[in-house]
Amino acid sequence: MHSSPVKYKRNPFRWNGYLKIRFTAFLVVFLGFFETAGAQSEFSAGLSASDPIAAYQNAGLADGGFANPGWGLYLHSRSSRSGWPAGLQVEFRFAYQNHAFNTAAMEASFNPYFTSLYGDGAQTFVSAGKYQPFQISIGPHYRIILSENWAVRISAGVGVLFANMDQVRFAITDPSGTTIGVQTLSTASESLLSWYGGVRLSRGLSGPWSVGVFADYTGGESDVQADFDLPKDFQTKRPVHFLNSGVFLIYRLGE
Repeated sequence: MHSSPVKYKRNPFRWNGYLKIRFTAFLVVFLGFFETAGAQSEFSAGLSASDPIAAYQNAGLADGGFANPGWGLYLHSRSSRSGWPAGLQVEFRFAYQNHAFNTAAMEASFNPYFTSLYGDGAQTFVSAGKYQPFQISIGPHYRIILSENWAVRISAGVGVLFANMDQVRFAITDPSGTTIGVQTLSTASESLLSWYGGVRLSRGLSGPWSVGVFADYTGGESDVQADFDLPKDFQTKRPVHFLNSGVFLIYRLGE
C-alpha cells in the first residue's frame, strides 16, 4: 500500500480574490473605453464552438493537453478616431473558453506511469475538472464594406492568456479493484503571451444592430510544473491552441 499525501503548488489562476480583482479591473477599462470612445465605436458579444488543435488536444505526457472540444464566450470593444483610415478600429477583446479533459485518454497515457510506481496490474481512473482559459488582448480590426448591409471584418492581436487548469485526481487500483493509491496532479504556471487572428462576416439589421458569423484562432504556450508526492514529477509545456467558430451580435455607435 502506498501512502499518497499530496503536495502541490497553488494554482495562481484559480477564481480567487486576486483573479476577481484583475477581471473586474479589465471590465472597468473595457466598459470605460466603450463609453468614452471616439466618433465611431462598437460593442459586440459572441458565442462559439471551440475546438482544441495541435498538442492541446493530444494525449501524450510530454506535451499533450488532453482537451476535448468545448465552447467559448467573447466580448469586444472597438473604436476609431477621426483621421484614421475608413474601416480601421482598435479592438479590446475578452475571450473565455471551456474545455473538459479527455479522461479516457488521460487514463491510457498515465497508466504506464502509475504501473511503474504501484506494480503490474495497477489500473488508473481519472476524475478531472476542466481547462477554463481566458484571454485579454488588443489589436487592429478592419471592416471592409461589401454592400449596404454586408461587411467582412478582419482582426488580429496579442495579449495575455491565463491557462486556469483544474486539478486532476487519479485513483489507482489493484487487479481486485481495491484502491491502493490516490494522487492529485496540480499545476503551477505563469500567464502567457498569446495571439489571435480571425475573420467575420456581418450583416446590418435595423438601427445600430448587426449580426454575423466568425472564425478565429488563438494560441499560446506555458511552462507547467506538475507535482505528485512520488519521485517522478515532471515539468513540461502545456500548449493552449484552439479554433473557434460561432455567431455574434454588434451594437454600433456614432456612424
